[in-house]
Amino acid sequence: MPIPMPTRSPDPVLADQLTIVRGMLSTLESLTHAGQQYLTGKVISFVEDRAPVLLREMSGRSRRTFLELLTDLRHEHDRLAPDVTAVVRRGEHLIALLAGVA
Repeated sequence: MPIPMPTRSPDPVLADQLTIVRGMLSTLESLTHAGQQYLTGKVISFVEDRAPVLLREMSGRSRRTFLELLTDLRHEHDRLAPDVTAVVRRGEHLIALLAGVA
């Protein structure tokens, strides 16, 4: 049985960037509050910069999930005392969604 070819080839640059963002998220708990805020802001910026193009590639359900997670991540970032575990969980989920369309 032939293997179906993907409709678009994976983006190796984006894949490398997603690996870096995963690494950033994995160090979040060991940082000071200021470092956590800074790194979370970087993750949000990374995701927001890529969202317009990648959202077009997502199914309706994935798109809704992605937008909800991004909204939740922004909200958590803006809190006085963000829940780092929630930030990491949402960030990882967003990265997984991006990797699925990369």
